[in-house]
Amino acid sequence: MPKLLQFLSPLVNKFELPEKHFKVWPFYQAVSRLDYKPDTFDHALVCRPIKEVLTLPNHRKTFEQVCLERAEELRSLEGPIFVMWSGGIDSTAAMTAIFRTFSKEDLDRVTVLCDDRSIKENPNYFKLIIRNKVKTKAITMYLEPYLEQGWLVTGELGDQLFGHDMIGGCVGMSGETALQDNWENHIPKYFEHLGTGGAKYVNERLRPIIDEAPFQIKSTHDFAWWYNFSQKWQNVKLRFLGCNVWKNPKQSYTKMIHFYDSLDFEVWSVHNQNLKIGNTLKSYKAVSKQFSIDWSGDTDFINKPKEVSAIHLFVGYGFNWAIDENWNFLTKEEAFKSIL
Repeated sequence: MPKLLQFLSPLVNKFELPEKHFKVWPFYQAVSRLDYKPDTFDHALVCRPIKEVLTLPNHRKTFEQVCLERAEELRSLEGPIFVMWSGGIDSTAAMTAIFRTFSKEDLDRVTVLCDDRSIKENPNYFKLIIRNKVKTKAITMYLEPYLEQGWLVTGELGDQLFGHDMIGGCVGMSGETALQDNWENHIPKYFEHLGTGGAKYVNERLRPIIDEAPFQIKSTHDFAWWYNFSQKWQNVKLRFLGCNVWKNPKQSYTKMIHFYDSLDFEVWSVHNQNLKIGNTLKSYKAVSKQFSIDWSGDTDFINKPKEVSAIHLFVGYGFNWAIDENWNFLTKEEAFKSIL
């Protein structure tokens, strides 16, 4: 039987999982890139293993340099380019890199996909998009038609570079001192808050991931980043497939490009832990915010908080249960059989 590529549905509570597994979305969807595998299910890894990143030397490029080089890669693509812009920090930096790199003729190939929430989240930047005469279209979860026409660029995997998951929850429970405090004082408590046995799950299943970290994991932010970077890359890379509107993902999904899904960004992330956050939540992704500010001139953007983006796009659609390594979607019954 083929392995799972990803368990997609948020309805894992329909299955009886062994006690050692944590039945809280999205943690059971994690796919380890480490030698150690705390995965809930037996997944096929299609992302780069962490050890391949750690064997590379520090390229010493700035975040700005990596962004602009990534945009140059996009510029070399042939055909239409559709960019998903949520108004958030990650997609705005990706859009900024495109504006700074693409010529007027290149921008004629670009269409920005957004909606009223994107504009409300970042109205000043939307004015710049319009001012630069870039085409815009309303976004829905029907993304495959764009992939049939050209390329679709997202701001996904920005959080995996910077490590936001869990941070907001820990700060909400213990204040901003939790960010740089010992992770053992906050991460187990956070998981305990999510569900019964959460602290036990951290101690039994997650603690060993720190053995493969590139440096000593000390703070709450250290742990949150390392968990995101090592365990959630594949989940985030494939999560758009959770919406049951896809017909031929094996062919079309290869033309979806997550802006931050590059080796240079991964190497930058491993070697620049000090640039990801300071002592406040507002300092989160400051280096990315500044990259956009330097082009837009919108200095208020430095105070922009992290917001959950694009999740509302899934509302009103059903979910696929799972997809296997042959890119076939599974029914509930097939997923259940695979899990057993």
